[in-house]
Amino acid sequence: KYRSHKTHERKYRKLFDYYSAEEVDFLTKSKHQPPDLFVYRGKHHFFVEVKRDTDILSKSQRKFFQEIERKLRSKVYVYHLSGK
Repeated sequence: KYRSHKTHERKYRKLFDYYSAEEVDFLTKSKHQPPDLFVYRGKHHFFVEVKRDTDILSKSQRKFFQEIERKLRSKVYVYHLSGK
């Protein structure tokens, strides 16, 4: 929900504690869907993409997440949840 400055202003503004305006634009204005979660505590921060059951990363997600890691210097973790 951090992507929307209109509906989640506090979450969106938190990105500016860690990234420049240009970097936030890269993340939030991309045509690609960013990772589901932005996790932070103090100086530590990273992104998490959550997949359920048989859901997998698309090629475009994989490429975009690599760009995030390179441009924002932030790790993107993928967690797989099982309904069992």
